[in-house]
Amino acid sequence: MAAAAASSAFCLSQAVVEPINALHCETRSHSTKAKPTALALLLIAVIAASASGSAWVAQRRAEEARAAAAKEAKLQVLRQSDPKQYLAGLRAANDPRWEVEFKVLDPSGYAAYLTDLKAKQEQERQASIQRLTEQLASTKPDDLEGRYSIYSSLMRLDPGNKGYAADIAAIEPAVLKALRAKFEAEDQLKNPLTYVKLENFSWEKSGFGSVMVANFTLKNELPYAVKDITVACRLTAPSGTEIDSTWQVVYERVEARQSKRLTQVNMGFIHNQSSAAGCRIASIKTD
Repeated sequence: MAAAAASSAFCLSQAVVEPINALHCETRSHSTKAKPTALALLLIAVIAASASGSAWVAQRRAEEARAAAAKEAKLQVLRQSDPKQYLAGLRAANDPRWEVEFKVLDPSGYAAYLTDLKAKQEQERQASIQRLTEQLASTKPDDLEGRYSIYSSLMRLDPGNKGYAADIAAIEPAVLKALRAKFEAEDQLKNPLTYVKLENFSWEKSGFGSVMVANFTLKNELPYAVKDITVACRLTAPSGTEIDSTWQVVYERVEARQSKRLTQVNMGFIHNQSSAAGCRIASIKTD
């Protein structure tokens, strides 16, 4: 009895801090022997704690709103009595009204600010141009991508410079060609099958209509040789239904960027009602 009372007291104390946890606490403590009165008291405590929390949040928000209104009222008074101090406060607080208010309250000061800002921006622009010009001078002539990047940056800083435009036009074709070659080389490493192609494909039936014999060209667009090329085919009936499939490893070698014509390649047994075939390169091997 004393233990139950102590457990209820603990749960009631939890209701003030964590109402939901307190309810779970009481449920665990009195899952089978809970007293109706204790549960009622606990529910009352939970409801009271929840209402108290909501009231506290509402009160906090009201206080924040009053504080914001009071701060804004002081700013408006300061705007009339001491515009300079008012503007300094807005700028220190990163208030988005600062520049608009600066322009309205101190037109001459704002004009001087813009003049100074433009002078600083121009100084930074000239410093950037000087830095890029020095970087360009130290870039090797054959580093086309590097030079193109620097010229592009210079053009953004000085769009009216015809010399930069002419330099970009002179190297742009070579840069684009190099970029395409770089992309292709990377893609060849990731997707080599894309660069080995099956061309000029034809086929016929042999062996009383149960053997597929194919003729095709293997085109290797990779910068290295390939061999042991697997050709896989799906076959369909006159109705369009896929009825069979077959594959064959062609134990031939195709050199880099070369093609090889193969004829009368035995692709294996097929369904005798096969009338059309779709074939592809399924796998390749390299040295």
